[in-house]
Amino acid sequence: MAFIGNLRVLTDPAGTRGNPNSISPEYVDLDPNDLEFKVLKLSIHLALRMLESSRGRVVLGDIGVNTVNTLRGSSTTVRYTADVNHIPSYLTYFLRTVRSDFFTTYLTNNIRTGGGVAQCQLGIPSTGLRNYKPKLDGCIKVSKMVCSRLLLLSRPNLIQDSLCLLMPWGKTHRSSKT
Repeated sequence: MAFIGNLRVLTDPAGTRGNPNSISPEYVDLDPNDLEFKVLKLSIHLALRMLESSRGRVVLGDIGVNTVNTLRGSSTTVRYTADVNHIPSYLTYFLRTVRSDFFTTYLTNNIRTGGGVAQCQLGIPSTGLRNYKPKLDGCIKVSKMVCSRLLLLSRPNLIQDSLCLLMPWGKTHRSSKT
C-alpha cells in the first residue's frame, strides 16, 4: 500500500448525521484496516504522486511564483520572503513533509465549503515555512459521500458493469465474451 506517513483519519461517530450548519461532532479514529481508510489513503497517495511528478512540480512552482509576485505587487503582506527562484526547493521540502506526516483527515458530511466535497484548512507556522508541521498547521475534510462512491467503484464487478452500461452497445458486448 502507498506510503503516507502518520496518516490519521477521523470520522463522525456512528449514527451521527452531518449538518454543515452545526458545530462538528466529536470525531472518532477510523481503523486503518477499514476499507474507507484504505480508499482515502490510496486517493491521497495518487494526489501526492501527481503533485510530486515533474509536471506537478512545474505547475505548483508556477502558481507559487505568480502568487508571490502578484502579492508583492499589491499592499498584501507576503509571508514568503525569499527569492522566488527558491520556490522549487521549498516545494520539494513541502511535498516531502506532507507525505511523511500527512494532515489530519476528517471523513465527514459536515463540510461547509467546496461544494460539500472537500475542505482544506491550512496555515503557515509563525516559526517560518521551513518548520511546517502538517498535523499542527492544517487539516483536510473529505465527504463521506465521495468516499462511498469511491468504495463502490473499488468493486471490480461494479466497475465492469458500469463500463458496459456506458458503452453504446450496452450489455450485449459484455455477453459476447461468454
